[in-house]
Amino acid sequence: MHKSAAFIGLVVLLGASNAAAAPVRRVDLRWSQTDPSCLAADALSTTVERTLGRAVFHSEATPAATLSGEIAASGPGRYEARITLRGRDGALLSERVLSTEGDCQRLDESVAVVVALMVDGLEEAPAPLAIPKETPRPLPPARPPFALALGLGGGASASLLPKVAAMFVLRGEIVPPDFVPIALSMRVHAPSSASTEGFGGSFTAFTGEVALCPGFGSSWLRGGVCGGAGAGVLSGSPMGGLVESQGFVRPVFFAAALPYATARIAGSFWLRAEAGVVVPFARERWGFVDAGTYREVHRAGVVVPMAALSIEFRTGS
Repeated sequence: MHKSAAFIGLVVLLGASNAAAAPVRRVDLRWSQTDPSCLAADALSTTVERTLGRAVFHSEATPAATLSGEIAASGPGRYEARITLRGRDGALLSERVLSTEGDCQRLDESVAVVVALMVDGLEEAPAPLAIPKETPRPLPPARPPFALALGLGGGASASLLPKVAAMFVLRGEIVPPDFVPIALSMRVHAPSSASTEGFGGSFTAFTGEVALCPGFGSSWLRGGVCGGAGAGVLSGSPMGGLVESQGFVRPVFFAAALPYATARIAGSFWLRAEAGVVVPFARERWGFVDAGTYREVHRAGVVVPMAALSIEFRTGS
């Protein structure tokens, strides 16, 4: 009677501790008895699981420990139960020896309580939190502090001088990081002459502008528009009697819009083509006075078309 009351008390205690602990989900049971009257493995597992209120030996979880035991006769009319609990790595966690005299069944309740206590005292080791490694993103290719371009070429302009005139072009460009390219262009316009009634002059021009050149494209082909402002001089030599022939030099100021396209030839060498317009802010008149009448020889156009083709060497392209 006292043994049954103690067993019931242990059951209540195990139920309370089980509610607060983090118990293991499965224990392997390796149990044997030499006497059929002693506690069998099935009866032991059923009693312990009913006491703990959960499946310990029949769970599908990965085994966290192994409980081994054996009941055998240790002498005439004497029985002994040896119970061993080992961890997953084989380390000894607990060991108990119970014995009784007389009937082997007198060990049933004691063995069940001891096994329940041993199993209930195990706590499930928390599984390590596996944080998936983030696949590193490929870094963008390193950009140089800035890129440079230098180009030489030739082209033609109309309306700035009396006729379509050839021109020589020298162009430089800087590409700052995270900003549009900045270009500086210098042009030398070949002489072009005009005359009327035997009087006239030979004209030439030197111009240059600073422009921003936003664009788009790939590593082989690019395009865009250069827009900016510039200045220069328009000069010439009189032929006959041009007005103010003593000081035949005039400044010129203009705005420029020049669409362009570039294509890589080989390595750092590119072919550049541009064609657009220049709009002078002031247009000087050139002429002579004949019998009190002013006769105009040349005046720059309202819009000056120009086009050029050049070879560029680019760094960081």
